[in-house]
Amino acid sequence: MKAEAQALGTSSTVLTLAVAQMRLDRRLEENLAQIATMLQQAAHEGVDLVLFPECALTGYDLDYIGGLSRLELEQAIDSVKEAVREASCLAVLGTPTYDLEGRRNSALLITREGRAGALYHKVQLVGDEAELFLPGNRIGYFEEGGVTGGLLVCHDGRYPELTRLPVMMGARLLCHASAGVDSVTSLAWKGLTGAQGAHPVQTDTFYLYANAVGGSRDGRRYARGRSAVLHPTGLTLIRADEREEALLTTHVDLKEAQARWPLKSLEHPAFLREHWERMVEAARRSIRPGQLRMTKTNPARLARPRVAEGYRLRTYRPGDEADWARLIRTYIGGEWDAESTRANLTGQERFFPDGLFFVESAVAGTRIPAPTVVGTACAWRPSAQEWEEGELHMVAVDERHRGHGLGRALCLAVLRYFREKGFKRVRLSTDDFRLAAIKVYLDLGFAPVIVDELHRQRWQDIHAALAAPR
Repeated sequence: MKAEAQALGTSSTVLTLAVAQMRLDRRLEENLAQIATMLQQAAHEGVDLVLFPECALTGYDLDYIGGLSRLELEQAIDSVKEAVREASCLAVLGTPTYDLEGRRNSALLITREGRAGALYHKVQLVGDEAELFLPGNRIGYFEEGGVTGGLLVCHDGRYPELTRLPVMMGARLLCHASAGVDSVTSLAWKGLTGAQGAHPVQTDTFYLYANAVGGSRDGRRYARGRSAVLHPTGLTLIRADEREEALLTTHVDLKEAQARWPLKSLEHPAFLREHWERMVEAARRSIRPGQLRMTKTNPARLARPRVAEGYRLRTYRPGDEADWARLIRTYIGGEWDAESTRANLTGQERFFPDGLFFVESAVAGTRIPAPTVVGTACAWRPSAQEWEEGELHMVAVDERHRGHGLGRALCLAVLRYFREKGFKRVRLSTDDFRLAAIKVYLDLGFAPVIVDELHRQRWQDIHAALAAPR
């Protein structure tokens, strides 16, 4: 089907979908090999998107997962990303991941280029999971190559809001990664129920369910398999059995997923309309990428800031708010003016007047009257009580004056100021596209803060861009 639709990124809505059913009891290296084999099969069959089970990378063994290091997991994830790139499809991988707060039980979307594209953390943890994982706090949703989808991990499928909100946001297929394990004794009365057929009927979307299969190593738990793809009508398009590993594929037309029922909820009853709209907006906010973060231990020695001939470095003077607002508004963003700058920055108790630095230009031949403020950086702090960690804040240089080392000089001035005040660490926030600034920060010794798997991907992209020939 990939040849017919020329895969993703075209106007075609016809896709080949696959669900991978994998054994429960394997370890990391064995799972890596099995995932690579299934991806090769997916490539051979022209699959556009393949869904793997919950914790497919590690197997669902909490004690074993707890013994794996973050580095081991990240290296394994990178191996899967490369295998996905070679298969040239989308893949949703169930895997533990790490963020700044700890370990998560996650579903990671990997793009055809082998990049981390979206990340969802299991929200509703069950049993002993809460001792190992932290609960997620975002909705599972992605838009990639013309495909809009929702992400769920195992027990989350029991919570209607976690399926309905992605569909209201635009998802037309739901990817549910599961390791549906039960105690062996509970199966006698619970039965092998397989995929939860209510989801497609309630959401009018395609529903992909990839489950683990087989017993755990200690023999106390059993994953019931029955991975499936269901049509929006609830019809089963494909389903695996309860015993064997398998990669099952089917062809679908996304035009048949119209999400009628969730979208009608946005209209009636009228008294709920504004509440649904606020929830959808909150769900969108939950997945917006935050700024990149960097941090640095302030060293005992720092170079003295030097500016090129025709420029001078000075600190804040009352009345500088208009110039500061102009630079922030033009090169950082926001609707800043002198009044808002005074209210939110210079009028704050945590503002250091002698920690706000400006570069003035008096260079002949420019179109700007001299002397003119052409660059700025600020020594900021999270609160007036903070004396340990400062923030390099509001770094901006007029684009007509770049290439003279002004940004570096301003950053050094702030770092020296923090050192003189006794601050031990300095942090900053920045954006992916500010490559020139990031290069300066790295050269000054700032290190990336890896917030989560998506941030790790973003930093990989940045390092690649900085290393690329210019």
